[in-house]
Amino acid sequence: MYKFIILLTILLFPPSVLASEVEVELPYAKLDLSPEAVERGKSIYMVSCRVCHSLQYWRTKENPEGINAFIDREGALESFGVVPTDLTIITKARGRRLNGAQYVYQFLTTFYVEDGSIKNRAFAHWTETDGTTVMPPAFAPTDPEIERKAKDIAAFLNYVADPSAAERKRLGRYVLVYMVILTGLLYALNRKVWKGVKK
Repeated sequence: MYKFIILLTILLFPPSVLASEVEVELPYAKLDLSPEAVERGKSIYMVSCRVCHSLQYWRTKENPEGINAFIDREGALESFGVVPTDLTIITKARGRRLNGAQYVYQFLTTFYVEDGSIKNRAFAHWTETDGTTVMPPAFAPTDPEIERKAKDIAAFLNYVADPSAAERKRLGRYVLVYMVILTGLLYALNRKVWKGVKK
């Protein structure tokens, strides 16, 4: 009888569901996505993040083949046991709109050490694990500008994932105005053409 109850409990409430009930409180930031913030984030990325992480699919005139990490694949495997993630579309992979950028900010600001292991609260939340990661904190815990730097990197990676987003939004307004005017003209033309035919 007890085995049946245990089995029924596991089927109705799998471990992932039970674990999700214990919500991890993650910091939420009001992100600045201005060109200035993006540029600051780029500068920080090139110094702090590029050591391990590449932007292989972000192609520009200055970097037509993307940006490679300073450490090579073999060196990464030897040092960490895994190849660090390419961050070109990390914000797209972690959610729609600004959810991905928020994840980057949360990841960079929620490192902690437990039982001699580096852990991360945001990583634990997303992967439903204990948060153990081989990535060391990007910034020193005592850095007074850690939050500002994390916001700027989040803004930069958000831009890298979709560089044409701002241009699309700008053009979208003109397209909507054009469609409204065109609809009005076609409606007026339709009325004029069929004026003597329709009763």
